[in-house]
Amino acid sequence: MTSIRTSACFCTYDVRAIVTPDFFDAVTYKHMARAFVAFCQAKKGAEQPFLPFTIAAGYDARLHSPELFEALKNTLLDLGVNVIDLGLQPSPMVYASEWLELPEGIQKPDATLTVTASHNPAPYNGLKWTLDGHALTREDVQEVKRIFDAQQGTPLELVSLRGQVTSYNPVPDYLTWMQANFPKTAYPLKIVVDAGNATGGLVAVPLLKAFGIECVPLFTDVDGRFPNHHPDPSKAKNLQDLIQAVQTHRADFGVAFDGDSDRLGVVDDQGRVIAGDFLLLLMTQAMMRRRRVKFPDEVPPKVVAEVKCSQHLFTGITEAGAEAIVSPTGHAKIKDTMKTQKAVLGGELSGHFFFKDEHWGFDDAFYGMMRMAQVLDDARQMASNPTLPLSQLVDTLPKTIISDELRYAVDAHLSPQVMAYLKEDIQKRYEEKSLFGNQAILGLSTLDGIRLALEGGFVLVRASNTEPVLSLRWEARSEEDLDACETKLLYLIHKAVSYAEGSAEGVS
Repeated sequence: MTSIRTSACFCTYDVRAIVTPDFFDAVTYKHMARAFVAFCQAKKGAEQPFLPFTIAAGYDARLHSPELFEALKNTLLDLGVNVIDLGLQPSPMVYASEWLELPEGIQKPDATLTVTASHNPAPYNGLKWTLDGHALTREDVQEVKRIFDAQQGTPLELVSLRGQVTSYNPVPDYLTWMQANFPKTAYPLKIVVDAGNATGGLVAVPLLKAFGIECVPLFTDVDGRFPNHHPDPSKAKNLQDLIQAVQTHRADFGVAFDGDSDRLGVVDDQGRVIAGDFLLLLMTQAMMRRRRVKFPDEVPPKVVAEVKCSQHLFTGITEAGAEAIVSPTGHAKIKDTMKTQKAVLGGELSGHFFFKDEHWGFDDAFYGMMRMAQVLDDARQMASNPTLPLSQLVDTLPKTIISDELRYAVDAHLSPQVMAYLKEDIQKRYEEKSLFGNQAILGLSTLDGIRLALEGGFVLVRASNTEPVLSLRWEARSEEDLDACETKLLYLIHKAVSYAEGSAEGVS
């Protein structure tokens, strides 16, 4: 196994690339399996092979996933690692294999690997990983990448005892756990499930049936070509079939999943898409109503959300009785922040939700679906109205106007200086308590880029990790205020870029 493969497929928290011969293919997965095992061994502090070591592994619906999975699995076995072959599975089911009570004869896994490119287009594939129940950090991934590069061109050293493989489908045990740990709804519900021909239907449909909830399946047949629409619920264009089905079937709401089912999209009974940050707000409000009854004297629990979320979310979390924690963007960052802050709930704008109050803490869109069913059922019980629509709850949420993400091109070598100039300029405006556009500045965070909390919204500027661009987003109470924010933001960026360009010319 000496064929060279580039590490350009490594991203911030996982692996993603277009499957291409001699670049990103089965040989690449053999190298990644080898690097991951070496990483785990180093992390465990073992100088000698730390066998027996067990990895649970699965793959998504993409057409090339089975072949890539087999290359990964066979390399693990050649290294003496025991493999729990989960087969075709959503990512949450792979993660769940670390937490479920497994059948007799199946060893609890030390780590997991999932062959998936999540929400990326069909030509892509990738790899997600966990070790000891936790996602790899940015630093961990860089270490795997370093090992991957260092091992290129060297032969695989086989162990004397090949690993053993065990087949296991975690879905039945997951359904059993859910029925034992999640309350049934008091009133009938009808939910449309759009799996986008990915893995979502493998769990969502039997889960709803197990709880006596009427399910209207949409594109639940697995087809890695994704012939109906791409499975990415963060894009409105991918939710049009779901919107129509919710209205046609007069469903209580609809849900959509991404390619590996760790992201959740929700459409209310009127066909309106509920943004990820406001889904988190609804979940927080419902959770806090339950916790006030169960733990009347508790210290406010912590809820984590990323910097791209609406300012109304952070205000709403506080008003619900919890403590709002801002996290850098990225699902691994959210998980890490939740761990260090001992938070009970977390979420991203993209539809990743993390439940640590009555769940294991990883991003599980199926559990998120059930929490939304609980949100509606709780509201119906409180109102003694078995037909209360979800749209009525949505109408109680703050009204806001938020921009699309604007990607502002900046030369990569100038980006650090542009961001430094912006931070200094905006810090001064914050200290002087001046307006930004038409809105008062309430707070400033430089945790992940620059985020200004405004009276009625926010402004965010982040340097991209992967492209020579600044990512911009802003929120306001009205179209007029939104335009004023945009004008002010672009003016400041133009000024910062001009300064950086002038400084660069002076140096040359």
